[in-house]
Amino acid sequence: MSFGAKKFLANLKEKNVKVVVFDMDNTAIRMHSSGALRVSKFKDYCQKVSPDFLEIVPFLIILNIRVAIATFSDEGMEKGATEHYREPCYAGNKLVNKMLTTVFPDRSIASQVYAVGYYPKYHRGGKLWKLHHLDKISEHFNVSLKDCVLFDDTRDNVDNHGEFTAYAVDGSVGFRFSDYTE
Repeated sequence: MSFGAKKFLANLKEKNVKVVVFDMDNTAIRMHSSGALRVSKFKDYCQKVSPDFLEIVPFLIILNIRVAIATFSDEGMEKGATEHYREPCYAGNKLVNKMLTTVFPDRSIASQVYAVGYYPKYHRGGKLWKLHHLDKISEHFNVSLKDCVLFDDTRDNVDNHGEFTAYAVDGSVGFRFSDYTE
């Protein structure tokens, strides 16, 4: 385990974090899917996984700290993107789960990451920012929102976080331990 990972885990323990939530695009993956990703781009997308995300997720699971992905990629985008690009696309939880099983070949890791793919504009009356996502995640893991921490590259998601804690990620480099430990 790297020094950065050790420091990151120590900070989580000190703050009694129970759930770590990562945005997918430009955070867990150092590339943007644009909501729906063409199948032909999928391999390149997965190769851009953040090294720190890849390192920390198995340790979080071993330490019984829950892990989730909160993304604006919504399964409702898949059909329109497939028609637009004239090739199959992945979107929403389908994209998240396919990405997880690709970057974590040990399926026992990928299967323990909970995903919420939801784009508020597709759902009337839906909560904005990542508020809907975190509600679903805290409900799924049966924890308070205060027990969750979000890492996201979109400033509005970080600034409009409600009861949970949120940290900004530099979208040009993706998630890094230093986003939380400095």
